[in-house]
Amino acid sequence: MVLKEGGCTGSIPTISAYEPGSRPFNQSAFASRQANHLDFPGRKTMLAKRALALGRMRSPPSAAGWRSTGGRRIAARDFAEPNNPGLADAVDAFEERLRADGGARVRRVRAVLVHVPAARVLAVTDGLKGLTLDQALAQLRWGGAPVGSVAGMVAGKLGEAVLVLGDAGWALRDTYVAHVVLSSSGAWLGAAHAETYVKGRGRYGATPHPLITNMEVVYQQRAAPFASRVADASEWIRERLRRQVKGPSAEELYVAMRDKRPVKSVYC
Repeated sequence: MVLKEGGCTGSIPTISAYEPGSRPFNQSAFASRQANHLDFPGRKTMLAKRALALGRMRSPPSAAGWRSTGGRRIAARDFAEPNNPGLADAVDAFEERLRADGGARVRRVRAVLVHVPAARVLAVTDGLKGLTLDQALAQLRWGGAPVGSVAGMVAGKLGEAVLVLGDAGWALRDTYVAHVVLSSSGAWLGAAHAETYVKGRGRYGATPHPLITNMEVVYQQRAAPFASRVADASEWIRERLRRQVKGPSAEELYVAMRDKRPVKSVYC
């Protein structure tokens, strides 16, 4: 340290931290050294809690609202990598188990969500597995989703699937959402479609950063509900809350959508 005399006579010497040879006073380092020398019964507990808090602060935030460990586990289970060679075989084996469990009618319906991250879609679709179409639509309305939200987009895709399954002659009241597989690639979009509708960040989408979520929903027509939903202790309160939400059922939605989109005859 260098002592610097004041400008007038009789002034108190001050410490300059900017002159050559001087060392600034590091208060945080001094405090850490003092804390390490403390020895009391709760010191180890205090340091453990501090390390745990720092780990939580440094961990990436959860965009979907669950804990980070659970989010990684669910994402590893439900997110299909674009270059996963065994995905098709795994889905086929899953459909065979579904047919052996309770119904021969199993169908996959694909949908593409543009400008929506897959993590936000996962937070909505994870609660729809094992529900009927009526229950799934009621649960999406139960969240109070405004127009343009992720739940509203998923409800719109379920409505399109209701139209497809109703045209195929399915009993919509006995149709269940068996599983939902998500991926974050543009493999289902054509190059011209992606260039036209999928924009990036920045002015006019100049920075390439498209958000594309591929959603493949597995539907099954079965007589009995899934055992996992029956054994869930909290399912009765969810069903009670769904009954408080007013809205059209899957059959009523199919009739309304078919009236709006009539099938016109094509004459050659």
